[in-house]
Order: sequence, then structure tokens, then C-alpha cells
Amino acid sequence: PPRNTSILVVPGEEVEEGQELSISCRSEVAGQSVMVLSRVNQGEDVELHSSENTVSVFFLEAKLEHSGLYQCESSNQYGSEKVNTFITVKAVILTNLVTGVERYSSDGLFLLVNVSANDSGLYRVNVTNELGYQTLNFTINVL
Repeated sequence: PPRNTSILVVPGEEVEEGQELSISCRSEVAGQSVMVLSRVNQGEDVELHSSENTVSVFFLEAKLEHSGLYQCESSNQYGSEKVNTFITVKAVILTNLVTGVERYSSDGLFLLVNVSANDSGLYRVNVTNELGYQTLNFTINVL
């Protein structure tokens, strides 16, 4: 049966939104095998990619919706082995609730330049990390 099945996540299980993200599934197995890389979404496996020996997916820009539980299963006629890993995409999003315009920050800092009275209004900041997420609404007044 397959053994030493693993998931390699580059740059790591915690990635900032907008970074490249690569997820690869590997296993030591003799002969023909099937490798399946899936994402567990609301209790159901969503197959991302399937191949015979190795399987990988690549995202040019990681997004919040890429956060979640991923699993790799290697199987052949002698058995199977399954491993899991959890990936967290971290982000801070500032949203103008009037216009819907979103700004993203990997470190939580936003530099607002050349603002005018049109930029006044209700805003929401959403912070997401490995512990969960939190939102806060606030008002900006530009005089």
C-alpha cells in the first residue's frame, strides 16, 4: 500500500492574500497508483486534481476562499493512505460600504492619499488569520 503520503504547501500553511500558493501531494508507492487532491468544503470533498503519481494545484494569487482543509489520498490495489492539512489565507480588507470599493493589506496598514469629501462614509475592516476573523464598522469624515 502507499506510505509516507504528504502534502507540501508553498510558501506554507499560512499565506497572505495575493501571494502565490502551491499545493502538492506526494506518496511512496510501487506500481500504478491514483493520487487525489481534494478540498473539504462544508463536509464534502471537492476534487481539485487527480493523477497517477503526483498531483499539484497552483494559485497565482491566494484568496480568502482558498482557506480550508485539504486532503491528499494515494491508493492502489493494495490499499490507500490519506493525509490532511489546513491552509489559512490571512488578509485585512477595508471596504467602503457606500461604494463597495475594497482595499487589501497584508500587514493591516492602509495609507489613504488624495482623499476628498467623496471618500467620507461608512467603512468596514475585516481581519482574517489562523484564529478566525473579526469585523469592525466605522465612519471616515473628510472635511
